[in-house]
Amino acid sequence: MGFTIPKITISADYGDDSSFGDVDVISVGYGCHQAWIYACMFGVQLFPAAGVKLHLGNSLGAFSLMYIVSIIVFSMFLIIAGALDRKIVDLVVKRRILIVGAGMMGTGTALWIALGWLGSTCVAVDVLCGVLTGFGSGALLLAWGISFARCDALSIYLNSAVALVFAMVLYAFLLHHVPEVVRAAIVSLLPLAEFFILWRKTPSPYYERGELPVFNPLPINRSKFLAAFGLPVAFFGLALGSLRQTSVQLVIPAITLDMQFLCLMAAACAALVVTVASLAFGGKESSWSKQFRIIVPAIALGMLFIPSVMRGGGMLSMFFLVVSYMSFEMLLWTFFGELSQRFNLSPIFVFGFGRGIAALFSLVGSAVPLMQGILQETFEVGPAMLTLVVMAVIMFAYCLLPNENDISKLVTTCPLVQAVDAGKYIDAAASQSLQNALKDAEEQARQVEQAALAAERSMGSGNGRRWFKESCEAVAGRYLLSRRETEVLFLLAKGYNSAYIQEKLYISEGTAKTHIRHIYRKLDIHNQQELMRIVENGE
Repeated sequence: MGFTIPKITISADYGDDSSFGDVDVISVGYGCHQAWIYACMFGVQLFPAAGVKLHLGNSLGAFSLMYIVSIIVFSMFLIIAGALDRKIVDLVVKRRILIVGAGMMGTGTALWIALGWLGSTCVAVDVLCGVLTGFGSGALLLAWGISFARCDALSIYLNSAVALVFAMVLYAFLLHHVPEVVRAAIVSLLPLAEFFILWRKTPSPYYERGELPVFNPLPINRSKFLAAFGLPVAFFGLALGSLRQTSVQLVIPAITLDMQFLCLMAAACAALVVTVASLAFGGKESSWSKQFRIIVPAIALGMLFIPSVMRGGGMLSMFFLVVSYMSFEMLLWTFFGELSQRFNLSPIFVFGFGRGIAALFSLVGSAVPLMQGILQETFEVGPAMLTLVVMAVIMFAYCLLPNENDISKLVTTCPLVQAVDAGKYIDAAASQSLQNALKDAEEQARQVEQAALAAERSMGSGNGRRWFKESCEAVAGRYLLSRRETEVLFLLAKGYNSAYIQEKLYISEGTAKTHIRHIYRKLDIHNQQELMRIVENGE
Protein backbone atom coordinates (compact mmCIF):
# COMPACT_ATOMS: atom_id res chain seq x y z
CA MET A 1 0.00 0.00 0.00
CA GLY A 2 1.48 3.34 -1.03
CA PHE A 3 1.42 6.60 0.81
CA THR A 4 1.32 10.22 -0.29
CA ILE A 5 3.24 13.09 1.23
CA PRO A 6 0.90 16.10 1.35
CA LYS A 7 1.70 19.17 -0.68
CA ILE A 8 1.63 22.48 1.19
CA THR A 9 0.99 25.71 -0.69
CA ILE A 10 2.09 29.08 0.73
CA SER A 11 0.57 32.22 -0.75
CA ALA A 12 2.13 35.68 -0.58
CA ASP A 13 0.09 38.77 -1.53
CA TYR A 14 2.05 41.70 -3.03
CA GLY A 15 -0.84 44.02 -3.82
CA ASP A 16 -1.24 43.86 -7.58
CA ASP A 17 0.51 40.51 -7.72
CA SER A 18 0.73 37.31 -5.74
CA SER A 19 3.08 34.36 -5.53
CA PHE A 20 2.45 30.74 -4.64
CA GLY A 21 5.01 28.26 -3.42
CA ASP A 22 4.45 24.51 -3.07
CA VAL A 23 6.33 22.39 -0.55
CA ASP A 24 6.24 18.77 -1.63
CA VAL A 25 8.19 15.53 -1.79
CA ILE A 26 11.24 16.97 -3.60
CA SER A 27 12.24 18.61 -0.32
CA VAL A 28 12.44 15.17 1.33
CA GLY A 29 14.36 13.71 -1.62
CA TYR A 30 16.95 16.46 -1.77
CA GLY A 31 17.18 16.33 2.03
CA CYS A 32 18.19 12.65 1.69
CA HIS A 33 20.93 13.68 -0.74
CA GLN A 34 22.29 16.30 1.66
CA ALA A 35 22.16 13.89 4.61
CA TRP A 36 24.16 11.36 2.56
CA ILE A 37 26.78 14.04 1.83
CA TYR A 38 27.13 14.91 5.51
CA ALA A 39 27.37 11.27 6.59
CA CYS A 40 29.83 10.04 3.93
CA MET A 41 31.84 13.12 3.09
CA PHE A 42 32.22 14.72 6.53
CA GLY A 43 30.95 12.24 9.09
CA VAL A 44 34.23 10.56 9.90
CA GLN A 45 32.92 10.11 13.44
CA LEU A 46 29.96 8.05 12.22
CA PHE A 47 32.14 5.40 10.58
CA PRO A 48 35.55 5.61 12.28
CA ALA A 49 36.77 2.32 10.77
CA ALA A 50 35.79 3.17 7.19
CA GLY A 51 38.28 4.55 4.72
CA VAL A 52 41.75 6.04 4.81
CA LYS A 53 41.96 9.18 6.96
CA LEU A 54 44.34 12.00 6.09
CA HIS A 55 45.50 14.06 9.07
CA LEU A 56 47.22 17.36 8.36
CA GLY A 57 49.67 17.62 11.22
CA ASN A 58 48.30 19.53 14.20
CA SER A 59 44.81 19.83 12.71
CA LEU A 60 41.30 20.06 14.10
CA GLY A 61 39.97 17.17 12.06
CA ALA A 62 40.70 14.74 9.25
CA PHE A 63 40.01 14.29 5.56
CA SER A 64 38.66 11.04 4.21
CA LEU A 65 40.48 9.96 1.05
CA MET A 66 37.16 8.76 -0.37
CA TYR A 67 35.78 12.27 0.18
CA ILE A 68 38.62 13.90 -1.77
CA VAL A 69 38.32 11.51 -4.71
CA SER A 70 34.52 11.72 -4.71
CA ILE A 71 34.47 15.53 -4.73
CA ILE A 72 36.99 15.71 -7.58
CA VAL A 73 35.08 13.15 -9.68
CA PHE A 74 31.77 14.81 -8.79
CA SER A 75 33.07 18.25 -9.83
CA MET A 76 34.60 17.02 -13.09
CA PHE A 77 31.43 15.11 -13.98
CA LEU A 78 29.24 18.18 -13.45
CA ILE A 79 31.56 20.57 -15.29
CA ILE A 80 31.78 18.21 -18.28
CA ALA A 81 27.99 17.78 -18.23
CA GLY A 82 27.56 21.56 -18.17
CA ALA A 83 29.92 21.93 -21.13
CA LEU A 84 28.09 19.28 -23.17
CA ASP A 85 24.65 20.51 -22.04
CA ARG A 86 22.18 19.98 -24.90
CA LYS A 87 24.26 17.18 -26.40
CA ILE A 88 23.45 14.97 -23.42
CA VAL A 89 19.93 16.20 -22.64
CA ASP A 90 18.33 13.03 -24.02
CA LEU A 91 20.50 10.98 -21.67
CA VAL A 92 20.02 13.17 -18.60
CA VAL A 93 16.23 13.46 -18.79
CA LYS A 94 15.73 9.70 -19.09
CA ARG A 95 14.86 7.78 -15.96
CA ARG A 96 17.53 5.20 -16.81
CA ILE A 97 20.24 7.57 -15.56
CA LEU A 98 18.57 7.57 -12.12
CA ILE A 99 19.05 3.80 -11.82
CA VAL A 100 22.73 4.11 -12.69
CA GLY A 101 23.34 7.06 -10.36
CA ALA A 102 21.55 5.58 -7.34
CA GLY A 103 23.20 2.20 -7.93
CA MET A 104 26.71 3.68 -8.03
CA MET A 105 26.11 5.82 -4.93
CA GLY A 106 24.64 2.96 -2.89
CA THR A 107 27.26 0.44 -3.99
CA GLY A 108 30.17 2.79 -3.31
CA THR A 109 28.81 3.71 0.12
CA ALA A 110 28.09 0.12 1.22
CA LEU A 111 31.48 -1.10 -0.04
CA TRP A 112 33.32 1.73 1.76
CA ILE A 113 31.62 1.00 5.09
CA ALA A 114 31.68 -2.80 4.85
CA LEU A 115 35.37 -3.08 3.98
CA GLY A 116 36.16 -0.72 6.84
CA TRP A 117 34.47 -3.12 9.25
CA LEU A 118 36.44 -6.03 7.80
CA GLY A 119 39.71 -4.14 8.14
CA SER A 120 40.32 -4.27 4.38
CA THR A 121 40.46 -0.54 3.85
CA CYS A 122 43.24 0.63 1.56
CA VAL A 123 43.97 3.44 -0.87
CA ALA A 124 42.66 1.45 -3.85
CA VAL A 125 39.32 0.79 -2.11
CA ASP A 126 38.88 4.45 -1.19
CA VAL A 127 39.66 5.54 -4.74
CA LEU A 128 37.16 3.05 -6.18
CA CYS A 129 34.45 4.08 -3.72
CA GLY A 130 35.20 7.74 -4.40
CA VAL A 131 34.81 7.24 -8.16
CA LEU A 132 31.52 5.37 -7.72
CA THR A 133 30.01 7.89 -5.33
CA GLY A 134 31.33 10.86 -7.30
CA PHE A 135 29.73 9.75 -10.58
CA GLY A 136 26.53 8.60 -8.86
CA SER A 137 25.99 11.73 -6.79
CA GLY A 138 26.75 13.91 -9.82
CA ALA A 139 24.07 12.16 -11.88
CA LEU A 140 21.46 12.50 -9.13
CA LEU A 141 22.48 16.11 -8.47
CA LEU A 142 21.69 17.00 -12.09
CA ALA A 143 18.30 15.32 -11.70
CA TRP A 144 17.62 17.35 -8.57
CA GLY A 145 18.69 20.52 -10.37
CA ILE A 146 16.24 19.82 -13.18
CA SER A 147 13.46 19.07 -10.67
CA PHE A 148 14.02 22.30 -8.75
CA ALA A 149 14.38 24.38 -11.93
CA ARG A 150 10.89 23.26 -12.97
CA CYS A 151 9.45 24.93 -9.84
CA ASP A 152 8.52 28.58 -9.51
CA ALA A 153 10.93 30.82 -7.59
CA LEU A 154 9.10 30.74 -4.25
CA SER A 155 8.78 26.94 -4.38
CA ILE A 156 12.53 26.67 -4.98
CA TYR A 157 13.26 28.60 -1.79
CA LEU A 158 10.68 26.83 0.34
CA ASN A 159 11.67 23.31 -0.73
CA SER A 160 15.37 24.10 -0.30
CA ALA A 161 14.75 25.32 3.25
CA VAL A 162 12.73 22.24 4.19
CA ALA A 163 15.31 19.95 2.55
CA LEU A 164 18.22 21.27 4.62
CA VAL A 165 16.21 20.98 7.85
CA PHE A 166 15.23 17.41 6.96
CA ALA A 167 18.88 16.60 6.21
CA MET A 168 19.90 17.93 9.61
CA VAL A 169 17.23 15.81 11.31
CA LEU A 170 18.62 12.72 9.59
CA TYR A 171 22.30 13.47 10.11
CA ALA A 172 22.62 15.34 13.39
CA PHE A 173 19.94 13.47 15.29
CA LEU A 174 18.75 10.15 13.81
CA LEU A 175 22.10 8.75 12.65
CA HIS A 176 23.71 9.49 16.03
CA HIS A 177 21.05 7.58 17.99
CA VAL A 178 20.93 4.23 16.21
CA PRO A 179 23.32 1.25 16.29
CA GLU A 180 26.17 1.37 13.80
CA VAL A 181 24.71 -1.46 11.71
CA VAL A 182 21.41 0.38 11.35
CA ARG A 183 23.29 3.62 10.65
CA ALA A 184 25.25 1.98 7.85
CA ALA A 185 22.06 0.54 6.34
CA ILE A 186 20.31 3.94 6.42
CA VAL A 187 23.20 5.77 4.78
CA SER A 188 23.62 3.09 2.10
CA LEU A 189 19.89 3.17 1.31
CA LEU A 190 19.57 6.98 1.13
CA PRO A 191 20.41 6.94 -2.62
CA LEU A 192 17.59 4.42 -3.10
CA ALA A 193 15.15 6.79 -1.36
CA GLU A 194 16.33 9.57 -3.68
CA PHE A 195 15.83 7.28 -6.66
CA PHE A 196 12.18 6.52 -5.86
CA ILE A 197 11.34 10.19 -5.33
CA LEU A 198 13.17 11.31 -8.48
CA TRP A 199 11.50 8.53 -10.47
CA ARG A 200 8.16 9.95 -9.42
CA LYS A 201 9.15 13.56 -10.10
CA THR A 202 10.93 12.97 -13.42
CA PRO A 203 8.44 12.82 -16.29
CA SER A 204 9.05 10.58 -19.27
CA PRO A 205 10.34 12.40 -22.39
CA TYR A 206 7.69 14.45 -24.22
CA TYR A 207 8.01 12.43 -27.42
CA GLU A 208 7.02 9.31 -25.47
CA ARG A 209 4.00 10.71 -23.67
CA GLY A 210 2.99 13.10 -26.49
CA GLU A 211 2.04 16.04 -24.33
CA LEU A 212 4.35 18.40 -22.47
CA PRO A 213 7.46 19.56 -24.35
CA VAL A 214 10.94 18.92 -23.01
CA PHE A 215 12.49 22.08 -21.59
CA ASN A 216 13.75 24.30 -24.40
CA PRO A 217 16.24 26.76 -22.86
CA LEU A 218 17.04 30.12 -24.36
CA PRO A 219 20.46 30.52 -26.01
CA ILE A 220 23.04 32.46 -24.04
CA ASN A 221 26.49 33.90 -24.58
CA ARG A 222 28.32 31.12 -22.75
CA SER A 223 31.77 32.65 -22.44
CA LYS A 224 30.45 35.90 -20.99
CA PHE A 225 28.00 34.05 -18.76
CA LEU A 226 30.72 31.84 -17.28
CA ALA A 227 32.94 34.87 -16.69
CA ALA A 228 30.13 36.67 -14.84
CA PHE A 229 28.77 33.57 -13.08
CA GLY A 230 31.74 31.26 -12.51
CA LEU A 231 34.08 33.66 -10.71
CA PRO A 232 31.75 34.65 -7.83
CA VAL A 233 30.59 31.03 -7.51
CA ALA A 234 34.24 29.92 -7.15
CA PHE A 235 34.86 32.41 -4.34
CA PHE A 236 31.57 31.47 -2.69
CA GLY A 237 32.71 27.83 -2.89
CA LEU A 238 35.96 28.66 -1.07
CA ALA A 239 34.07 30.34 1.77
CA LEU A 240 31.38 27.65 1.88
CA GLY A 241 33.97 24.87 2.17
CA SER A 242 35.65 26.56 5.12
CA LEU A 243 32.35 27.25 6.86
CA ARG A 244 31.01 23.76 6.15
CA GLN A 245 34.10 21.99 7.47
CA THR A 246 34.01 23.97 10.70
CA SER A 247 30.30 23.36 11.22
CA VAL A 248 29.93 19.76 10.11
CA GLN A 249 33.06 18.34 11.76
CA LEU A 250 33.36 20.50 14.89
CA VAL A 251 29.75 21.29 15.85
CA ILE A 252 27.09 19.12 14.25
CA PRO A 253 28.35 15.62 15.18
CA ALA A 254 27.95 16.41 18.88
CA ILE A 255 27.48 13.52 21.29
CA THR A 256 25.06 15.24 23.67
CA LEU A 257 21.35 15.54 23.09
CA ASP A 258 21.45 19.25 23.94
CA MET A 259 23.95 19.94 21.17
CA GLN A 260 21.99 17.94 18.64
CA PHE A 261 18.81 19.80 19.53
CA LEU A 262 20.76 23.04 19.12
CA CYS A 263 21.78 22.00 15.60
CA LEU A 264 18.16 21.27 14.68
CA MET A 265 17.07 24.67 15.99
CA ALA A 266 19.89 26.33 14.05
CA ALA A 267 18.76 24.63 10.84
CA ALA A 268 15.18 25.74 11.46
CA CYS A 269 16.37 29.31 12.10
CA ALA A 270 18.38 29.31 8.85
CA ALA A 271 15.33 28.01 6.98
CA LEU A 272 13.31 30.85 8.50
CA VAL A 273 15.87 33.44 7.33
CA VAL A 274 15.81 32.12 3.76
CA THR A 275 12.01 31.78 3.74
CA VAL A 276 11.46 35.34 4.97
CA ALA A 277 13.88 36.65 2.34
CA SER A 278 12.08 34.71 -0.40
CA LEU A 279 8.65 35.91 0.74
CA ALA A 280 9.88 39.50 0.96
CA PHE A 281 10.99 39.50 -2.69
CA GLY A 282 8.78 36.80 -4.20
CA GLY A 283 6.44 38.95 -6.29
CA LYS A 284 6.82 40.14 -9.83
CA GLU A 285 9.90 42.10 -8.79
CA SER A 286 11.56 38.95 -7.44
CA SER A 287 15.28 39.56 -7.21
CA TRP A 288 18.00 37.22 -5.99
CA SER A 289 20.32 40.21 -5.63
CA LYS A 290 17.96 41.60 -2.97
CA GLN A 291 17.79 38.23 -1.25
CA PHE A 292 21.59 38.04 -1.21
CA ARG A 293 21.56 41.52 0.31
CA ILE A 294 19.60 40.16 3.28
CA ILE A 295 21.21 36.74 3.71
CA VAL A 296 24.91 37.51 3.09
CA PRO A 297 25.15 39.88 6.11
CA ALA A 298 23.49 37.18 8.24
CA ILE A 299 26.12 34.70 7.02
CA ALA A 300 28.93 37.14 7.78
CA LEU A 301 27.52 37.72 11.27
CA GLY A 302 27.53 34.00 12.03
CA MET A 303 31.10 33.66 10.81
CA LEU A 304 32.27 35.99 13.55
CA PHE A 305 31.81 33.06 15.93
CA ILE A 306 34.29 30.77 14.12
CA PRO A 307 37.23 31.67 16.43
CA SER A 308 35.13 30.95 19.50
CA VAL A 309 34.02 27.57 18.11
CA MET A 310 37.61 26.61 17.24
CA ARG A 311 38.60 27.31 20.83
CA GLY A 312 35.74 25.16 22.14
CA GLY A 313 33.33 28.04 22.73
CA GLY A 314 29.82 27.89 24.14
CA MET A 315 26.54 26.76 22.63
CA LEU A 316 25.51 30.25 21.51
CA SER A 317 28.60 30.55 19.30
CA MET A 318 27.95 27.14 17.79
CA PHE A 319 24.30 28.00 17.19
CA PHE A 320 25.07 31.13 15.17
CA LEU A 321 27.81 29.37 13.23
CA VAL A 322 25.46 26.59 12.13
CA VAL A 323 22.78 29.15 11.19
CA SER A 324 25.36 30.91 9.04
CA TYR A 325 26.45 27.71 7.31
CA MET A 326 22.94 26.42 6.65
CA SER A 327 21.83 29.78 5.25
CA PHE A 328 24.85 29.80 2.93
CA GLU A 329 24.13 26.25 1.72
CA MET A 330 20.50 27.10 0.94
CA LEU A 331 21.36 30.40 -0.70
CA LEU A 332 23.69 28.93 -3.33
CA TRP A 333 21.35 26.08 -4.23
CA THR A 334 18.34 28.38 -4.62
CA PHE A 335 20.43 30.83 -6.65
CA PHE A 336 21.17 28.16 -9.25
CA GLY A 337 17.54 27.05 -9.32
CA GLU A 338 16.09 30.53 -9.70
CA LEU A 339 18.67 31.45 -12.34
CA SER A 340 17.61 28.44 -14.42
CA GLN A 341 13.91 28.99 -13.89
CA ARG A 342 13.66 32.74 -14.28
CA PHE A 343 15.68 33.04 -17.50
CA ASN A 344 14.71 29.64 -18.92
CA LEU A 345 18.35 28.52 -18.95
CA SER A 346 19.36 24.88 -19.17
CA PRO A 347 19.59 23.44 -15.61
CA ILE A 348 22.23 21.03 -16.93
CA PHE A 349 24.37 24.02 -17.86
CA VAL A 350 23.69 26.11 -14.73
CA PHE A 351 23.82 23.34 -12.12
CA GLY A 352 26.62 21.54 -13.95
CA PHE A 353 28.98 24.49 -13.94
CA GLY A 354 27.60 26.06 -10.75
CA ARG A 355 27.73 23.06 -8.46
CA GLY A 356 30.83 21.68 -10.15
CA ILE A 357 32.84 24.88 -9.65
CA ALA A 358 31.50 25.43 -6.13
CA ALA A 359 32.32 21.85 -5.07
CA LEU A 360 35.84 21.97 -6.48
CA PHE A 361 36.69 25.20 -4.71
CA SER A 362 34.90 24.13 -1.52
CA LEU A 363 37.37 21.22 -1.36
CA VAL A 364 40.16 23.81 -1.13
CA GLY A 365 38.22 25.91 1.36
CA SER A 366 37.50 22.91 3.60
CA ALA A 367 41.24 22.42 4.11
CA VAL A 368 41.56 25.84 5.78
CA PRO A 369 40.01 24.90 9.17
CA LEU A 370 41.86 21.58 9.20
CA MET A 371 45.18 23.34 8.65
CA GLN A 372 44.56 25.91 11.35
CA GLY A 373 47.12 24.34 13.66
CA ILE A 374 49.79 24.34 10.95
CA LEU A 375 49.03 27.93 9.98
CA GLN A 376 49.18 28.98 13.62
CA GLU A 377 52.60 27.39 14.17
CA THR A 378 54.17 28.32 10.84
CA PHE A 379 52.73 31.74 9.96
CA GLU A 380 51.18 32.80 13.30
CA VAL A 381 47.79 33.05 11.61
CA GLY A 382 45.14 32.47 14.24
CA PRO A 383 41.40 31.70 13.94
CA ALA A 384 40.48 35.40 14.02
CA MET A 385 42.67 36.20 11.02
CA LEU A 386 41.34 33.18 9.10
CA THR A 387 37.80 34.32 9.81
CA LEU A 388 38.50 37.80 8.47
CA VAL A 389 40.01 36.31 5.31
CA VAL A 390 36.99 34.08 4.70
CA MET A 391 34.61 37.00 5.33
CA ALA A 392 36.59 39.10 2.84
CA VAL A 393 36.25 36.30 0.27
CA ILE A 394 32.46 36.24 0.76
CA MET A 395 32.13 40.01 0.37
CA PHE A 396 34.37 39.98 -2.71
CA ALA A 397 32.22 37.24 -4.27
CA TYR A 398 29.08 39.20 -3.42
CA CYS A 399 30.49 42.27 -5.20
CA LEU A 400 31.19 40.14 -8.31
CA LEU A 401 27.73 38.53 -8.30
CA PRO A 402 25.75 39.42 -11.46
CA ASN A 403 22.29 40.87 -10.96
CA GLU A 404 19.18 40.22 -13.03
CA ASN A 405 19.94 42.93 -15.58
CA ASP A 406 23.45 41.55 -16.12
CA ILE A 407 22.09 38.08 -16.88
CA SER A 408 19.28 39.35 -19.13
CA LYS A 409 21.84 41.07 -21.35
CA LEU A 410 23.58 37.74 -21.92
CA VAL A 411 20.42 35.96 -23.06
CA THR A 412 20.25 36.01 -26.84
CA THR A 413 17.28 38.12 -27.95
CA CYS A 414 16.23 39.80 -31.17
CA PRO A 415 18.76 42.10 -32.92
CA LEU A 416 16.76 45.24 -32.15
CA VAL A 417 16.81 44.53 -28.39
CA GLN A 418 20.53 43.79 -28.54
CA ALA A 419 21.10 47.10 -30.33
CA VAL A 420 19.24 49.00 -27.62
CA ASP A 421 21.13 47.16 -24.86
CA ALA A 422 24.39 48.09 -26.60
CA GLY A 423 23.41 51.77 -26.61
CA LYS A 424 23.03 52.04 -30.38
CA TYR A 425 20.23 54.58 -30.26
CA ILE A 426 18.81 56.19 -33.41
CA ASP A 427 16.75 59.32 -34.00
CA ALA A 428 12.95 59.30 -34.22
CA ALA A 429 12.74 59.43 -38.05
CA ALA A 430 15.21 56.60 -38.48
CA SER A 431 13.47 54.65 -35.74
CA GLN A 432 10.09 54.97 -37.47
CA SER A 433 11.61 53.97 -40.79
CA LEU A 434 13.28 50.97 -39.19
CA GLN A 435 10.07 49.91 -37.47
CA ASN A 436 8.13 50.12 -40.75
CA ALA A 437 10.79 48.05 -42.50
CA LEU A 438 10.70 45.49 -39.71
CA LYS A 439 6.91 45.26 -39.89
CA ASP A 440 7.03 44.70 -43.64
CA ALA A 441 9.73 42.06 -43.26
CA GLU A 442 7.83 40.36 -40.42
CA GLU A 443 4.62 40.34 -42.46
CA GLN A 444 6.35 38.78 -45.43
CA ALA A 445 8.05 36.21 -43.19
CA ARG A 446 4.73 35.44 -41.49
CA GLN A 447 3.01 34.83 -44.82
CA VAL A 448 5.77 32.49 -45.92
CA GLU A 449 5.73 30.71 -42.55
CA GLN A 450 1.94 30.30 -42.56
CA ALA A 451 2.06 28.84 -46.08
CA ALA A 452 4.75 26.40 -44.99
CA LEU A 453 2.83 25.47 -41.85
CA ALA A 454 -0.35 24.92 -43.83
CA ALA A 455 1.51 22.58 -46.12
CA GLU A 456 3.05 20.79 -43.16
CA ARG A 457 -0.33 20.32 -41.48
CA SER A 458 -1.76 18.77 -44.60
CA MET A 459 0.99 16.13 -44.53
CA GLY A 460 -0.36 14.41 -41.44
CA SER A 461 -1.32 14.67 -37.79
CA GLY A 462 2.18 13.75 -36.58
CA ASN A 463 3.70 16.74 -38.34
CA GLY A 464 0.86 18.87 -37.01
CA ARG A 465 1.64 17.88 -33.44
CA ARG A 466 5.31 18.65 -34.02
CA TRP A 467 4.41 22.05 -35.46
CA PHE A 468 2.22 22.81 -32.45
CA LYS A 469 4.95 21.95 -29.93
CA GLU A 470 7.54 23.97 -31.82
CA SER A 471 5.19 26.95 -32.09
CA CYS A 472 4.51 26.88 -28.34
CA GLU A 473 8.22 26.72 -27.53
CA ALA A 474 8.96 29.54 -29.99
CA VAL A 475 6.36 31.79 -28.34
CA ALA A 476 7.70 30.87 -24.89
CA GLY A 477 11.25 31.74 -25.92
CA ARG A 478 10.21 35.02 -27.54
CA TYR A 479 8.41 36.27 -24.42
CA LEU A 480 10.94 34.88 -21.89
CA LEU A 481 8.49 32.50 -20.21
CA SER A 482 9.85 30.28 -17.46
CA ARG A 483 9.96 26.52 -17.90
CA ARG A 484 6.81 25.95 -15.85
CA GLU A 485 5.04 28.80 -17.65
CA THR A 486 5.95 27.10 -20.95
CA GLU A 487 4.20 23.93 -19.82
CA VAL A 488 1.12 25.90 -18.76
CA LEU A 489 1.16 27.76 -22.09
CA PHE A 490 1.24 24.43 -23.93
CA LEU A 491 -1.91 23.20 -22.20
CA LEU A 492 -3.68 26.55 -22.47
CA ALA A 493 -3.03 26.65 -26.20
CA LYS A 494 -4.63 23.20 -26.49
CA GLY A 495 -7.78 24.65 -24.92
CA TYR A 496 -7.57 23.17 -21.42
CA ASN A 497 -8.79 25.12 -18.40
CA SER A 498 -6.99 25.83 -15.13
CA ALA A 499 -8.57 22.86 -13.34
CA TYR A 500 -7.15 20.42 -15.90
CA ILE A 501 -3.75 22.15 -15.80
CA GLN A 502 -3.71 21.89 -12.02
CA GLU A 503 -4.31 18.14 -12.17
CA LYS A 504 -1.94 17.50 -15.09
CA LEU A 505 1.04 19.38 -13.64
CA TYR A 506 0.44 18.37 -10.01
CA ILE A 507 0.20 21.98 -8.85
CA SER A 508 -2.32 23.81 -6.70
CA GLU A 509 -5.23 25.79 -8.11
CA GLY A 510 -3.70 29.06 -6.94
CA THR A 511 -0.36 28.22 -8.54
CA ALA A 512 -2.02 27.33 -11.85
CA LYS A 513 -3.95 30.60 -11.90
CA THR A 514 -0.84 32.58 -11.00
CA HIS A 515 1.09 31.04 -13.91
CA ILE A 516 -1.78 31.82 -16.27
CA ARG A 517 -1.92 35.43 -15.06
CA HIS A 518 1.86 35.82 -15.53
CA ILE A 519 1.64 34.39 -19.06
CA TYR A 520 -1.14 36.80 -20.00
CA ARG A 521 0.84 39.72 -18.61
CA LYS A 522 4.05 38.80 -20.46
CA LEU A 523 2.20 38.28 -23.75
CA ASP A 524 0.06 41.42 -23.17
CA ILE A 525 -3.19 39.53 -23.73
CA HIS A 526 -6.38 39.12 -21.72
CA ASN A 527 -7.87 35.69 -22.41
CA GLN A 528 -7.21 32.18 -23.63
CA GLN A 529 -8.56 32.86 -27.12
CA GLU A 530 -5.92 35.52 -27.73
CA LEU A 531 -3.21 33.12 -26.58
CA MET A 532 -4.45 30.39 -28.91
CA ARG A 533 -4.42 32.86 -31.80
CA ILE A 534 -0.79 33.84 -31.03
CA VAL A 535 0.30 30.20 -31.02
CA GLU A 536 -1.72 29.44 -34.13
CA ASN A 537 -0.13 32.31 -36.04
CA GLY A 538 3.33 31.73 -34.58
CA GLU A 539 3.50 35.37 -33.44
